[in-house]
Amino acid sequence: MKKLYFLLLTSLISFASFGQVIITELADPNNNAGARFVEIYCIGPSSVNLNGWELRRWTNSNTDPQTSGVDLSSIGTLNVGQFAIISPNASEFEAVYGFAPDISTSTGGAADSNGDDKIAIFDASDATIDIFGIPGNDVNNANITENFEDGRAERAATVTAPNATWTESEWISDNDQGFGSGAQDAPAGFDPKSWIGAPSSCGVSLGTATFVCTTNTLGDDNDTVTVNIPYTGDDSGITSVSTTSGGAIGGDNPASVTDGTITITGLSEGDAWDITLNGGDCDSTTISGTIGSDICDPACFDLSEGSELFELVTVTANTDNDEWTETNGTYSMNGYCGSGCAENIETWLIFGPLDMTGVTDLNLALNASEQFGTTDLIIAYTSTYANCPSASTWTTSQTITDSGFYDIDLSGISGTEVFIGIQYLDDGADGYSSWSLSNVALEANGNCPTLGTRPTSNCAALSLSKNQIEGFDMYPNPTNLGYVNILSASNDTMTVSVFDLLGKQVLSNTVKNNQLDVSNLKSGIYVMKVSQNDAVSTKKLVIK
Repeated sequence: MKKLYFLLLTSLISFASFGQVIITELADPNNNAGARFVEIYCIGPSSVNLNGWELRRWTNSNTDPQTSGVDLSSIGTLNVGQFAIISPNASEFEAVYGFAPDISTSTGGAADSNGDDKIAIFDASDATIDIFGIPGNDVNNANITENFEDGRAERAATVTAPNATWTESEWISDNDQGFGSGAQDAPAGFDPKSWIGAPSSCGVSLGTATFVCTTNTLGDDNDTVTVNIPYTGDDSGITSVSTTSGGAIGGDNPASVTDGTITITGLSEGDAWDITLNGGDCDSTTISGTIGSDICDPACFDLSEGSELFELVTVTANTDNDEWTETNGTYSMNGYCGSGCAENIETWLIFGPLDMTGVTDLNLALNASEQFGTTDLIIAYTSTYANCPSASTWTTSQTITDSGFYDIDLSGISGTEVFIGIQYLDDGADGYSSWSLSNVALEANGNCPTLGTRPTSNCAALSLSKNQIEGFDMYPNPTNLGYVNILSASNDTMTVSVFDLLGKQVLSNTVKNNQLDVSNLKSGIYVMKVSQNDAVSTKKLVIK
């Protein structure tokens, strides 16, 4: 029998019979498709049994939903004020947001939208309860509320009941077309199991935990740690604060002290921790986590908060004079130079010289956040620093392409005058990324390297003899033709070197206003360095 999907309420069915369950958040993170989810919420006035209920999706501009939806029966009864999260990738959701979803479903379904789909809740009688979007509408790349591509859609705080008819004013959307607040990255741009319209009955809000090491010993799981959980507000209904971690609860009492800190002592590196507020409106409010196994290991050099920071070195500036900056321990770089602007830019973070004698284990740890374009960051090192990064020969340790925490292995480095570098290089042909690096440190489980006398880089002197090649051009780029044309204003011979993103030279040749054969290069991104007389030009080469 053909099912009928009602988008409008009829006068024969009362609204209350549908149950007061609404969609409160739809997530399509710009930086992680695996962190997509749908959040539903029981707005009241009574609990709802979700047995036989489904979440369904109309893909793109389709006028019919998918043949099978996400069965919500496993949620059971959704109580008033309770959320449920449906995720197409449970492990990735938990890794990103810190807790498990209520339902783990398959990819490609109702919880795995790329932002231009329509999504609705259906009850056990196949009636539409609540809906986002108008089935049949093509909203791909549209700068409107009905599109949450690479962003999110959140229910407005004024909504008090489900709505089976799309109503634009009930939604707040962000998308990569610039609508709302633009593209959103996870986890910062999303708040699963929280909604701006939910009543805040508990007077206490738990913050992000910090850790204080009482010892600092090399190695894993061997230092004692105090966990500090800040909170705002207070609530006299709280009768106790408990933990299952085995540590001892201390600090401030949220029942009587406003804006304080709860502590857990007696824990070690690698231990799990948690606290739960008991009693009153805050009953069962909980927060948990795990202490890092090497969180107390001494950092050799704290490059965000220590006395020694990266040197900021610009090799090639664009017309906007963009370069690495450092503010309160965070290093930032964005090569965007205006609408339609596509210019070569090369700027570095440099640290050294380091004497690696006796060093057997060294890591560069950092948190990286990327927005907008596709500029990769190259983490590299050299033992022959020549006072300017472009005059030195570098070995790539790792290429950073996405946001996240990185612990980069540098244990294979040897030498007595080693420099660590982070390169931002792009020609802007496909846009520029905005990068922020924080909590940057060189760490070791053994001996630390010794920092020598730091030089002051001088790329301006180098540029006197190595200017940009006049009239330099390279096309087609990207190419799948097996060649590129390399031109300049001079007829003199040009020397061309091509490097992969690991810093390995994969091609070397000479051309004279002619074609360069790249047929032996595999598909990917390369860096091309062209020299002519005393001039040098560097450009990104893309092989399709």
